[in-house]
Amino acid sequence: MKKNIAKIFSLLVVGILLVGVLCGVTAYANTNDETVKIVFNNVEYGEKMKLMFAVDVPDGMSARVDICNENGTVLATTTQGEDEVIDGVTYKTFTSDLGVSAQNISTVVYAKAYLLDAEGNETGATDTQRYSVLEYLYKRLNVDTDVTTEQRAMYESCLEYAKYAEKVLTDTADEDRIENYVYVAVKNGTIDGTYSAGIYKKGTPALSAIAADLVAGENEKIVYTIGETSYTEDEIKSYVVNDHTVVGITVEEEATVVYNTVTMKYSGTTTGSMTTGDNASTMGLDANTFDVLANKGGSSNMPGLNKSGDFRLYYAASGGNSIVVSVGEGCSIKSIKITFNSASYAKNCQISAGDTVVLTTDGSTTEVTADINASSFTLKNVNTTNVQVRINSVEIEYSTVQ
Repeated sequence: MKKNIAKIFSLLVVGILLVGVLCGVTAYANTNDETVKIVFNNVEYGEKMKLMFAVDVPDGMSARVDICNENGTVLATTTQGEDEVIDGVTYKTFTSDLGVSAQNISTVVYAKAYLLDAEGNETGATDTQRYSVLEYLYKRLNVDTDVTTEQRAMYESCLEYAKYAEKVLTDTADEDRIENYVYVAVKNGTIDGTYSAGIYKKGTPALSAIAADLVAGENEKIVYTIGETSYTEDEIKSYVVNDHTVVGITVEEEATVVYNTVTMKYSGTTTGSMTTGDNASTMGLDANTFDVLANKGGSSNMPGLNKSGDFRLYYAASGGNSIVVSVGEGCSIKSIKITFNSASYAKNCQISAGDTVVLTTDGSTTEVTADINASSFTLKNVNTTNVQVRINSVEIEYSTVQ
């Protein structure tokens, strides 16, 4: 069978039901006879609107389409209709037995197609599409280019009627109403790793989160297109088309995370104290990446720097010295390894990741490793007697995004 669909097609059923125009969803070629794929979405109008699907099924096989919620629970079955020949390719059509009332057009369902063998048994091949009547209307009004003047008037009337029906017939909260949904679509990629288009409520999930979850196609960036307008580069575009807010999103190429290890150590030739400013350079760290801030706590002295090659956190009954080491934007500290001057000066050094205490040393060893997984860590003397914490070095493993 020929599998390439070059244009958008229309269907018309004469009688009580008017069948809407098939949405322009890209048809995919079957390269494996053991696959099934939903290739078109549609809406059937009647007393209630019903979702329709055209399914590409290999010769000699059949299919079943279930309508499910996001958890996979089957809400309704579908009825198979007449085969439709589109551009020389025969597709099987399925109409949902679940009618959608006007006030519920923003309800999102999932159509799941199952490939069946000649005996009607499932083969294991499936395909799922996320769809709603509102998505159909927004796409027809804002994206498709084959809409006649009469069709546009009908779609706009349906949308307006649905908005009033929702207000009159339901107690839907303002933030959940139809006008708070936008149509999002991507080219050469997917939303949430699965779907290339759909309606999403503003703020739930946040459109910025959708942008973060976009998955790019092979060696290509995602581009949102509407009509003949295409937005490229690494931008998030918001604009209005036919009074409907539409969000166009692109995604940057996947970032590369690089891990580095540096050592914080005082190598000066004089004995003194840390200052109230940034001590990163003094402690052998790149001041463009790290900040090292000292706090004397209840002590009369700032943390000490000794020419023997260690730095010292002094005791105080009301709270000893501490230092906070942090990294800049786009970096994260994975872990640290502390080497103490001796076991006797390795007692009660409290290690925190951000504001969370990770561990407090007991002096049983001169080396301690701690997982941080945060943008900063704190070392503090929490001894209850006059004992210093003396540290020769702190090995820091951190990541940067490139």
